[in-house]
Amino acid sequence: MTFNVQEHSRSAQAALHEALADLARARTSYDNDTGPRFAQAKAAQEALGRKIKAAEDEADAASDAFHAAFSSAGFDSNDAATRTALNRKNDAQAMAEVMRVAQARGAKELQALAAEASTQARAYAAAYERAYVAHTHAEGYKALQEAGELVARAMALAAHAPCAHSVHEDSLGRSAPTQAIHDATVAARWAFILNGLKAMAQGLPEFGARPQVEALGVFDLGALTAQDVLTPAQIHKVQRGGEVVL
Repeated sequence: MTFNVQEHSRSAQAALHEALADLARARTSYDNDTGPRFAQAKAAQEALGRKIKAAEDEADAASDAFHAAFSSAGFDSNDAATRTALNRKNDAQAMAEVMRVAQARGAKELQALAAEASTQARAYAAAYERAYVAHTHAEGYKALQEAGELVARAMALAAHAPCAHSVHEDSLGRSAPTQAIHDATVAARWAFILNGLKAMAQGLPEFGARPQVEALGVFDLGALTAQDVLTPAQIHKVQRGGEVVL
């Protein structure tokens, strides 16, 4: 059967077009929905944490000032400086407590948003991987169109060139007794070409690390880092009212 590289290339390009469209939809869904909502909620929680810390520091300082003023006044509760220091301490403690309650409520909301964002993030990541695979297949068939015939001809010639390193070679030129042995013999004869291609691939910068493909854009989850994406089990737990560590 003749291998129709043009037809395979057309199919690969069509698959790439579809994968890129799916990726665009997944990216838009994440970037315009739970991605920014999670980022806003996370930033609000972090800002609230800083405010709570500042209020607690103020309460500690105010408490020290109160004790100093109360002692200096001979423990007279009606002393003006003592009353001012006490009010300062109570105000700081009250503000910190109100913010702690708000933080606890925000933490529950953040858990729910993390579950939603993780669901969309996983769909986005899967779409990105499919698009990358489709891109590599399209590039592969493009290479076969451009230079595949030359490599294929060399392999066809090599298929009849005995290989000194093959255990299945027959010095009398007899046919292989089984199809499996025939295939192993041909593979051994092709090895120098395939090993050369492998060495050439390993020498390219794209082999050392996955390159950034312009057509795919950047995979970016924003405030929800890839390490923080919840697992399906964690998502299910949150949806049932449980908590996970973010």
